[in-house]
Amino acid sequence: MKLSIGENIRRLRRQRDITQEQLAERLGVTYQSVSRWENGNAYPDMELLPAISDIFSVSIDELLGIPEAEKEKRAQELCEEYSRIQNMDFPKDKENERYERLAEIIVSLRRDYAGCDSVWKFWLNSFDWLLMDKRLLPEVRLFAEARLEKCPENTEVIDKMAIIEDDDHIEAFLKRYATEYDVSKDSLLMRRYLKRNEPEKAVPLQNQKLFEIIDDAINSRALYLLDRNNKTLEGCFAENTVRLGILHSFCEETPTPEHPITCGNGVDYWAETRLEIGIRRACYLAAMGKPEEAFAVLEDVISLLENVMKIKDRIELKTSRFTPTLKWTAEESWFNPNAQPGALERNIFINNSQNFCFEVYPSSYLQMLTADQGWEWFDAIREDERYKAIVDRVRKLVLTKE
Repeated sequence: MKLSIGENIRRLRRQRDITQEQLAERLGVTYQSVSRWENGNAYPDMELLPAISDIFSVSIDELLGIPEAEKEKRAQELCEEYSRIQNMDFPKDKENERYERLAEIIVSLRRDYAGCDSVWKFWLNSFDWLLMDKRLLPEVRLFAEARLEKCPENTEVIDKMAIIEDDDHIEAFLKRYATEYDVSKDSLLMRRYLKRNEPEKAVPLQNQKLFEIIDDAINSRALYLLDRNNKTLEGCFAENTVRLGILHSFCEETPTPEHPITCGNGVDYWAETRLEIGIRRACYLAAMGKPEEAFAVLEDVISLLENVMKIKDRIELKTSRFTPTLKWTAEESWFNPNAQPGALERNIFINNSQNFCFEVYPSSYLQMLTADQGWEWFDAIREDERYKAIVDRVRKLVLTKE
């Protein structure tokens, strides 16, 4: 790949009305060196790249002229490395090494890749990890600021930082980013429409807020606890039943013995939630000595997974009468969910017109069905041929490519 760093230095220098001599003086080099860079006869030393990018207020990748596709690839590689290191077992005397490398990755993501889609997905999927390691918070704070500078409409970052931020900084954070009602653009628009007596414009935003409230209720942390040391089987099953009941009520549907999770309604925008709730429910039923009910649930949700994975071209999904203005679509996508170098997995990306999204990865459900640790309650039916057949069906849905 040919780098265009010389052309970029010339362009950026002229845009900022800086002479070659002035740039050379700030970098501690001769103006002849700057001239050779700009003429393409030489490249700056690697050690100078951060200083040059700081002078021009651009990322190193922008300075080098790296194409967006290559930039996204490098950003994803960094995110995958972060995930691998975070999940590795480190001896106590090596914990500082883990922290130092994680901090380096966050610095790089902040400095060079804050606008990349891969970084956006990384942020949404990893904020729980960031919450657990307070030492990373200063870099995470700068990372969030860089992200919001690049993508000011990304309210998810503000939502997550409101959780991660420490007590000493939370007031300053809220003063900078929060509003009287809510942090989001939609909430500000809602206030505008109501104040201007334009309620018809507020309906789509009200529908989105209703959906978010229901989603929070179904996926609330209070109803999503699986710590075997503190939760009983009966408690987990009760929480699962509440979540499923909220889902069925919102969708105005009635479960049947053949379709206890999907109610026979096919693929909808709750597909990911139905799969997760259903597999957990089957796990609990198996441990409670109810194998037939467990297999009925598994058959329902695995059939749903198979139907979801048949989607290729973008399709429109049906919506609830409570949120008629939200348009939901589903389409094929490829991404790396498990930090396996070079391996992209086929998934189905489900989102709505307000950018609320779900992603269905078959490998995540295969892991639930085959993992030993954390899923011991499946042991009661693992040797059943029906269970082995279900695992095989899910395994066939996992498609990867380099």
